[in-house]
Amino acid sequence: MNVVFDLGGVLFNWDPYEIVSRCFAEVAERELVMEGLLKHPDWQEMDRGTFTYEEVTRRASERTGIPGERIKNVFEEIPRVLRPKEDTVELLHRVKQAGYPLYVLSNMPTQILSYLESHEFMSLFDGKIYSCETGYAKPDREIYRILLDRFSLASEETVFIDDYPQNHMPAKELGIRTILFTGAGSCREELEKMGLELGDPAPV
Repeated sequence: MNVVFDLGGVLFNWDPYEIVSRCFAEVAERELVMEGLLKHPDWQEMDRGTFTYEEVTRRASERTGIPGERIKNVFEEIPRVLRPKEDTVELLHRVKQAGYPLYVLSNMPTQILSYLESHEFMSLFDGKIYSCETGYAKPDREIYRILLDRFSLASEETVFIDDYPQNHMPAKELGIRTILFTGAGSCREELEKMGLELGDPAPV
């Protein structure tokens, strides 16, 4: 079985409200930034690689009336919030040590990739698909096709782990099995129900 992990919310903490709260003390400004930046379609375009940080910052500043320099603080805060989820990292090691191929399928802008790749456990993956490198972002059906085609994966022998329900349907339509991630413990249970034999991890 090929095991495909999302990153934000699965292997790394991802809390947009924490990011905004770190940067803006006033509730009204937090709401403006949430709606005008993190929840705005421009963010998805940045994930696809269509817009740069600079373009997204400028456009968000124009929408919200908040100076661009303050909007930039949001992007600088992201690495501090994208902290590894240690229990999921442990699960990752279990899957790898059990001999199952590991892959990444993640919506991620270009500027964050070097930070993500600085973590040693990221070397455990046999292949990675990042939205910014494909021009597509989940739940675009094409990004799932790219995953299967690039690494010659059989859909019925592949399981995709993601914390957003809307990202599961395109995978299921292509015959990929899915697990809605709510925690490392329940994820391991679901993998074992699918027949994966996961022992205790060796010391790392």
